[in-house]
Amino acid sequence: MRRAAILFVLALGLLGCTVVQTPPADQVPLLTGDGPYAGTEAAGGCYTFQITTKLISDAKYGTMSQESGIPVMWKTGYMARRLDSGEVVVRDGSGNVVATTGNTYTIQGGGFDYRGVRVFWACGEVTPEPT
Repeated sequence: MRRAAILFVLALGLLGCTVVQTPPADQVPLLTGDGPYAGTEAAGGCYTFQITTKLISDAKYGTMSQESGIPVMWKTGYMARRLDSGEVVVRDGSGNVVATTGNTYTIQGGGFDYRGVRVFWACGEVTPEPT
């Protein structure tokens, strides 16, 4: 009986140590993924297409092309935060700034249908354009 009580207390202790992290208030949902070839021999590849677009923020997908209204999908591991100015900054998995909404970029990648939504997958270089 004592052993069962100790195991019960230990189990409760482990449950109590489970951390439920609340995302920071400035974190923005961001559409990310491994592209249309995930899980195939072509995984890791990128399209040879590019767009030049002004990025705008989008409540559902994080970022969107202003010109086409198509959401931008970023590589897995990217994240986004809202700045005090209201703009959204996109960072890669290492924390480097890749893009900020309100600015124009040439983005290498290509479009495909993702879960019934047409997206532009930003799988290559993201280059700022002069304003």
